[in-house]
Amino acid sequence: MEEAGALLNNTVNVSPLTSNMTSEHILEIFGNFGKIRNLKIEDYQMEEGQSRRALVSFESSDSANEAISHLDKGEIDGVVVKVSLDPPSTTSNEPDSTDPLDDIK
Repeated sequence: MEEAGALLNNTVNVSPLTSNMTSEHILEIFGNFGKIRNLKIEDYQMEEGQSRRALVSFESSDSANEAISHLDKGEIDGVVVKVSLDPPSTTSNEPDSTDPLDDIK
Protein backbone atom coordinates (compact mmCIF):
# COMPACT_ATOMS: atom_id res chain seq x y z
CA MET A 1 0.00 0.00 0.00
CA GLU A 2 1.19 3.50 -0.82
CA GLU A 3 2.22 5.62 2.18
CA ALA A 4 0.72 9.08 2.62
CA GLY A 5 2.84 11.65 0.85
CA ALA A 6 4.68 9.07 -1.23
CA LEU A 7 5.14 10.18 -4.81
CA LEU A 8 4.90 7.40 -7.37
CA ASN A 9 5.15 8.27 -11.01
CA ASN A 10 2.54 6.36 -12.99
CA THR A 11 2.51 8.66 -16.03
CA VAL A 12 4.37 8.10 -19.27
CA ASN A 13 5.13 10.69 -21.92
CA VAL A 14 4.74 9.43 -25.49
CA SER A 15 6.17 11.57 -28.30
CA PRO A 16 6.10 12.50 -31.07
CA LEU A 17 2.59 11.62 -32.19
CA THR A 18 1.26 12.04 -35.70
CA SER A 19 -1.95 13.97 -36.29
CA ASN A 20 -3.59 10.63 -37.16
CA MET A 21 -3.18 9.28 -33.62
CA THR A 22 -6.43 9.36 -31.66
CA SER A 23 -7.06 8.83 -27.97
CA GLU A 24 -8.81 5.54 -28.84
CA HIS A 25 -5.69 4.31 -30.65
CA ILE A 26 -3.45 5.23 -27.72
CA LEU A 27 -5.82 3.60 -25.21
CA GLU A 28 -5.84 0.43 -27.31
CA ILE A 29 -2.04 0.25 -27.43
CA PHE A 30 -1.23 1.26 -23.85
CA GLY A 31 -4.19 -0.53 -22.28
CA ASN A 32 -2.34 -3.80 -22.90
CA PHE A 33 0.02 -2.90 -20.05
CA GLY A 34 -2.48 -2.05 -17.33
CA LYS A 35 -5.50 -0.01 -16.38
CA ILE A 36 -5.28 3.59 -17.59
CA ARG A 37 -6.45 6.27 -15.16
CA ASN A 38 -6.11 9.29 -17.46
CA LEU A 39 -5.03 10.22 -20.98
CA LYS A 40 -4.13 13.67 -22.26
CA ILE A 41 -3.02 14.51 -25.80
CA GLU A 42 -1.42 17.91 -26.21
CA ASP A 43 0.47 20.03 -28.69
CA TYR A 44 3.78 21.58 -27.69
CA GLN A 45 6.42 23.74 -29.30
CA MET A 46 9.86 22.45 -30.25
CA GLU A 47 12.73 24.19 -32.04
CA GLU A 48 11.78 22.24 -35.18
CA GLY A 49 8.13 23.35 -34.91
CA GLN A 50 4.90 22.08 -33.43
CA SER A 51 4.64 18.52 -32.13
CA ARG A 52 2.12 16.34 -30.27
CA ARG A 53 2.49 14.09 -27.27
CA ALA A 54 0.35 11.91 -25.06
CA LEU A 55 0.49 11.71 -21.29
CA VAL A 56 -0.80 8.29 -20.25
CA SER A 57 -1.46 7.84 -16.52
CA PHE A 58 -1.67 4.26 -15.31
CA GLU A 59 -3.11 3.05 -12.01
CA SER A 60 0.26 1.53 -11.10
CA SER A 61 3.89 2.40 -11.63
CA ASP A 62 4.52 -1.24 -12.63
CA SER A 63 2.18 -0.78 -15.60
CA ALA A 64 3.93 2.45 -16.58
CA ASN A 65 7.34 0.79 -16.43
CA GLU A 66 6.12 -2.20 -18.45
CA ALA A 67 4.76 0.11 -21.16
CA ILE A 68 8.11 1.91 -21.31
CA SER A 69 10.10 -1.32 -21.57
CA HIS A 70 7.92 -2.61 -24.43
CA LEU A 71 7.17 0.55 -26.40
CA ASP A 72 10.12 2.95 -26.03
CA LYS A 73 11.79 3.36 -29.44
CA GLY A 74 8.94 1.42 -31.01
CA GLU A 75 6.97 2.50 -34.03
CA ILE A 76 3.45 3.93 -33.78
CA ASP A 77 1.71 5.09 -36.95
CA GLY A 78 4.99 4.95 -38.88
CA VAL A 79 6.93 7.10 -36.40
CA VAL A 80 9.54 5.96 -33.85
CA VAL A 81 8.34 7.20 -30.45
CA LYS A 82 10.04 7.89 -27.17
CA VAL A 83 8.13 6.52 -24.17
CA SER A 84 9.45 7.69 -20.81
CA LEU A 85 8.31 8.58 -17.31
CA ASP A 86 6.84 12.05 -17.21
CA PRO A 87 8.16 14.38 -14.49
CA PRO A 88 5.56 14.46 -11.69
CA SER A 89 5.32 18.27 -11.73
CA THR A 90 3.99 18.20 -15.31
CA THR A 91 1.07 15.89 -14.60
CA SER A 92 0.36 16.33 -10.91
CA ASN A 93 -3.29 15.73 -10.10
CA GLU A 94 -2.82 17.04 -6.59
CA PRO A 95 -4.69 20.18 -5.56
CA ASP A 96 -2.64 23.29 -4.85
CA SER A 97 -3.84 23.34 -1.26
CA THR A 98 -2.50 20.89 1.31
CA ASP A 99 -5.62 21.16 3.50
CA PRO A 100 -8.21 18.59 2.34
CA LEU A 101 -10.94 20.54 4.14
CA ASP A 102 -10.43 23.67 2.02
CA ASP A 103 -13.05 22.43 -0.44
CA ILE A 104 -15.65 22.24 2.32
CA LYS A 105 -14.92 25.58 4.03
